[in-house]
Amino acid sequence: MGIDRIERQNPWWSDPDAIEDDPYIEKFKKSPLKWLPAHYSDISLDEDLVYTLRGPRQVGKTTLLKNLIRRLLREEGISPRRIAYVDCERLGADTAHELVGVLEDYISWIRFIEKDRIYLFIDEATYVRDWERALKILADSGMLRNATVIVTGSHAIDIKRGAERMPGRRGKKTGLDLLLLPMSFREYVLSLHPELKGRLPKLNDYTPKEIREVVLEASLHSDQIFSLFEHYIRCGGFPISAAEELEKGRVPLYVFDIYRDAIIGDLTRMGRKENLFRDLLIWIFNRRENPFDWSTASRESGIGKHDTVRDYVEDAEYAFVWDVFYKAKGLRTPIRAIRSPKRIYFKDPFIFHALRGWSLGYGDPWSATLNYIMDPFNMGFLVENIVASHLRRVFPLTFYWRNGREIDFLAFRGGQRVLAVEVKYQGRITPENGRRLLKQVGSGIVLSRDTLDLKSDTILIIPTALFLGVV
Repeated sequence: MGIDRIERQNPWWSDPDAIEDDPYIEKFKKSPLKWLPAHYSDISLDEDLVYTLRGPRQVGKTTLLKNLIRRLLREEGISPRRIAYVDCERLGADTAHELVGVLEDYISWIRFIEKDRIYLFIDEATYVRDWERALKILADSGMLRNATVIVTGSHAIDIKRGAERMPGRRGKKTGLDLLLLPMSFREYVLSLHPELKGRLPKLNDYTPKEIREVVLEASLHSDQIFSLFEHYIRCGGFPISAAEELEKGRVPLYVFDIYRDAIIGDLTRMGRKENLFRDLLIWIFNRRENPFDWSTASRESGIGKHDTVRDYVEDAEYAFVWDVFYKAKGLRTPIRAIRSPKRIYFKDPFIFHALRGWSLGYGDPWSATLNYIMDPFNMGFLVENIVASHLRRVFPLTFYWRNGREIDFLAFRGGQRVLAVEVKYQGRITPENGRRLLKQVGSGIVLSRDTLDLKSDTILIIPTALFLGVV
């Protein structure tokens, strides 16, 4: 029976207390970072819904699932056998036919015993080819009635396309496609200082008036925020790297290896070659400049055809390595100029450090990280990456602008430009640093290292850490 293949993945069936001994739960309880992403509270577990949860490997998707299982067992008193966790990587099922057989066996078994709602947690579904067909078959046969399903995967496009191939079978609710990224800086701060929840304000409308008020209120916690930003620059928002850096004062080599191997493994499964990806990374890290075009990247990296470079860049984006930023077609136009040069910004500073250490051959990537950020130019480039990632989370339509003069970021919402941002992570900032913003868009934000100046009606100068703490 297929149920035998997943019984060992569900030890709580025989002993509800076994969830406390689960490796993910044990690590969570011991970690100095008690990060439960917003999805933990937002996911509805009492409706017939099929959620998808996308995100990079080792970001905490499995930990989130195990905490949801723990909540069902501990807080809601759900019968343990109604909760099934399936790790597709360990399952050994290559096809949808095999997966549907396993799930059918479980559902038939549990329905013979229990009539109430069941919960299916299907982890790393992208290890099963055409995984969505299994759920379609179950839904069409009525086996997903009175069932809540959460499917995770680390390949953005595969999970997204799989979800799109199940129209009408996922429940009567919007917002079922969830994205789990490494902790934002704000999430990092609140995980370490939960007492700031409710006291550290958050931007919503991003009007100049609101920005002034929120930043001034947040500045009351400047000492904590500035200190934590220095840590975040080194360790990023991944739970393992952040916890190790806090506990040991450094990120051990094995953690760099975990994230490097996870990324390379995902790209290899997409058909990409490790050596070509490394060549691309070496070019990116040695160049340290944006923007670029496909032809320049193919020529200077030595990869070959520009179509090949584009494929590698886009697949790495689907694997949550970085975001590709396009130039806006106009200062008031949230449309990308596809033929214009592009910019690449890494999703998280630790991804940046891990891939830089590997591609450039550093034996001690932690020392390489510390040496890298000692250079003010390098630090400025890295902080610009962090700002880009945070803006893209809040404003999916974020671009750069270039027309003789550059603006780092233009963020749009509802078809309207909401923010124009320049990153100037340096010691001394004056109103002159906002000249490009003033001349081209009339107003904007200059993100500094530690200068705070909100007196101007047009250009607000805000320390980067404070701004990211309220985004």
